Amino acid sequence: MHQIFENREKIAKLLFGLCLVVWVVTWLYSIAFEEWGLIAGFFKGLVYGGILAIIPFIVACYDGVQSKFKSPSLVNLLFISGIWIIAVGLLYWA
Repeated sequence: MHQIFENREKIAKLLFGLCLVVWVVTWLYSIAFEEWGLIAGFFKGLVYGGILAIIPFIVACYDGVQSKFKSPSLVNLLFISGIWIIAVGLLYWA
């Protein structure tokens, strides 16, 4: 049973890494092909990655509830992705 939780934790970490990759790729694409790419691409990538950060947040929440939040790296992943989601929400709210 412990192996299943480790696999879910790895999946959540990989999904979060994918969100970071989306942010960087969007930023680099904007730098290469848009006039205001350096500034606008940063925030566009932040928003795209933040919206996708909902997926690892949900996976980490589910895994955390199942394992009673015994993994500190899982709690850190929840915290970081939650802050990212809140930051994107504040960008749209402001």
